[in-house]
Amino acid sequence: MNRAWGAVIVFFSGVSINFFFGLTSIFGYEYAGSDESALYIIYSVFLGGATFLVFFRKLFAGQTSLGRDGFWMFGIPLIFLCAFLLSFILNGGALSEASRKYALGFLLWSMPAFCAGIYFSIYKNKEIFRRLALFLCFFLFASSVTYLLGIFRQSNSNEESVLLLYQTASYQAALAFGLALFFLVSSEPGELSRFVKAALACMIPILFITSLAAGGRGGALLCLVYAVLLPLFLKDKRSRFNYLLVCLLLLIVFLILGDAAIGYLLGNTGFEVGLDRILLAFQGGQINWQGSSGRDEVFEEAIRKFVAAPFFGYGPFGYYSEVGYPPHNILLEVLLGFGLLGSLLWILFACVIWSKIRVISFLKGERVVFVFGVYALVHLMFSVTYLIHPEFWFFLGFCLGVSRLNERKNAA
Repeated sequence: MNRAWGAVIVFFSGVSINFFFGLTSIFGYEYAGSDESALYIIYSVFLGGATFLVFFRKLFAGQTSLGRDGFWMFGIPLIFLCAFLLSFILNGGALSEASRKYALGFLLWSMPAFCAGIYFSIYKNKEIFRRLALFLCFFLFASSVTYLLGIFRQSNSNEESVLLLYQTASYQAALAFGLALFFLVSSEPGELSRFVKAALACMIPILFITSLAAGGRGGALLCLVYAVLLPLFLKDKRSRFNYLLVCLLLLIVFLILGDAAIGYLLGNTGFEVGLDRILLAFQGGQINWQGSSGRDEVFEEAIRKFVAAPFFGYGPFGYYSEVGYPPHNILLEVLLGFGLLGSLLWILFACVIWSKIRVISFLKGERVVFVFGVYALVHLMFSVTYLIHPEFWFFLGFCLGVSRLNERKNAA
């Protein structure tokens, strides 16, 4: 298989869920779920299978050596397999449908993404990785604009359909926001044309507006996190100067067009509903749990379950036999899945990842992966499950493979 095409397939496996729903948004296809259509499962099996094929072909062709980091790379899937079997045994040889669903999702989406991260960390041509990340930025922008236009036209008359899409649209817009801001301020001289830079600058405020209009609290927060943390990713003075310049230009545009733009947006019913949904969670200057989509009840149930089994937990998949839905917080989920004793392994793993992050921070060509890492962390603090989160596992895989880059700490 041509190396470039192999890289393309592997990359989209690392963002498989966002890529699929971005496609459905752009083409106006309303996916009704796996119970109604097998399209998503077929797509996932094909993409995951192709990713495994490309990854192991490269690995066993002798093109790279994993060294001591191979323990983590292959140990993590083995640990989760053992945890799944342990959950199976502890539950009397049977797991609930929810547990089996999350285990299948882990194999279909998370493990291919994990391999994709390792693949790109040992892939010598980082230019392809950056170009694919830039393409993803424009792709998600197109998906976000499609959603935003639908809101402004108030064409979403089916409330259930809107609720199904709002969180995905908000986080997609925020991820594209982070990528656009990163490339705008950290691109190398001559890497991007003036037209592309101008397009990225115009995209940034539109993407932020989309995250607000969609009504996703986490997506709006993620945009702010990107704006605050981005200077920490930038090691050279030129990139930091570009960041300050972009902030200044956006501030000037806001001061010039702010009143008219805000008036227009607040006059649109769709945007106002989304903004109200975000503000509802922070009424009175504090967290309003009534506007948290039931997170208070989910957290309380998770804490009760943890107190009942604090030392060993329920296994990463066994917890879903107890409750059937994720606790919507990665810290609670790790405690529920592994208990206090098992969480010590996660602390050790986090220290390993942190050491890799410090190495990546000095590698200009690889820093864009931080955008995916921040996206995954914020998303998992407030929603979904780390068991089925491609960007989370892509980031972990990338970090674990980074030492095979000959520890180029002085590449900046």
